[in-house]
Amino acid sequence: LGVNSDKTEILPLGKAKNDNQELQSLGYKIVTEMKVTGIWFTYDHKVYISKNFRGTLLDIDKTLTIWKQRNLSLLGNVQIIKTFGMSKLLFVTNICNTPDDIVKEANTILYNFLWNGPDKVKRTTMIAGIENGGLKMPHLDSIVKTQKKMWIKRFANKSEHPWKEFLKVHLKRI
Repeated sequence: LGVNSDKTEILPLGKAKNDNQELQSLGYKIVTEMKVTGIWFTYDHKVYISKNFRGTLLDIDKTLTIWKQRNLSLLGNVQIIKTFGMSKLLFVTNICNTPDDIVKEANTILYNFLWNGPDKVKRTTMIAGIENGGLKMPHLDSIVKTQKKMWIKRFANKSEHPWKEFLKVHLKRI
């Protein structure tokens, strides 16, 4: 086995970010942004937000626009939101720190699809269960916060994983 030098890219981390001499001698392409399993990593926060969130929100909006033509019931719209809207966004929010304005923008897209325009009923009512007069619409803010809390639970678990070592090193600084 060998490294395919035509496809290999290096994203310098830490001290290596400022000193590319040694890295350049390896002969691989040095990049400032890199996509790994669907998530973009970069030092530029605006690019990070744009590539990880804005693109996802545009994709969700396009998908939901296609489903608008079906004239589904409110329950049908909620199901489409859960199936095609939330899944794309939750993959990214589970891995990346999600800004509040992204959650707000996502909610706007989702509720605009639900009502095919401005809200007609309070969002808190829509989040409630069917037995309480709601439609079990996902509450995105709560879901994103719960995802972060689940990472704490995973970290507290006794099992050993390499990602825990990285977190331990960063927590020591704090």
